[in-house]
Amino acid sequence: MSRELYQRDNLQNAFKQTGTTIRDKSLDEIAEAIGVSRKTLEQRYLDPKVMAGKDGHDDPAKSGILLTWAKERLVPDIGVVAMKNGQPLISKDVDGDINVALLSANPSTKLADLKLPEGATGAAPVPYDAASHGRDYWLSPGVPHCADCHAPPFVEGQGGVAFPINQPGKYSLMRYSKGHAGLACQACHESIHGLYPVRPIVDTTTYTVGKS
Repeated sequence: MSRELYQRDNLQNAFKQTGTTIRDKSLDEIAEAIGVSRKTLEQRYLDPKVMAGKDGHDDPAKSGILLTWAKERLVPDIGVVAMKNGQPLISKDVDGDINVALLSANPSTKLADLKLPEGATGAAPVPYDAASHGRDYWLSPGVPHCADCHAPPFVEGQGGVAFPINQPGKYSLMRYSKGHAGLACQACHESIHGLYPVRPIVDTTTYTVGKS
């Protein structure tokens, strides 16, 4: 669900949540935007559960849990590149390495507004897995965002300071987001890997280990 929301963001101001987004829509509107029924949205995206098959194992065709790790899962776009006859426009540097022409770090930008370089016949957004074997898991599209659940202004800041880890028009990765007099999110919520609440009674183990 986090990826679905992220993919459709084209924000002008993260804290006011102005621009294009489906985060402030009703569940029916969100379901329609991502192309599923409301029932599927609720059962497989918002509250995924293990669905056991005949062998007692999680059924890939029904499981909302396995959907997160499926090969066909959504991988948000990394940016917009120049195209030539349906293929990325490429060039080689002095070492012979192949490069593409990145036209915009915001994958949701309007293609008609982009200026094409010489030799290009079009432009297209490309997904993270076109650039990384790691796909998007540790990058901004692949991790939960405060804005997935919290209303502005209790959200991450605007992305764009550390492309491709965070992108213009999107909510930033939490370790690059600062509020509360310049403190990063993880100053209170701990590691990005943990995403812990700030209340110590919720996660007593981590606080005990930290004190020891």
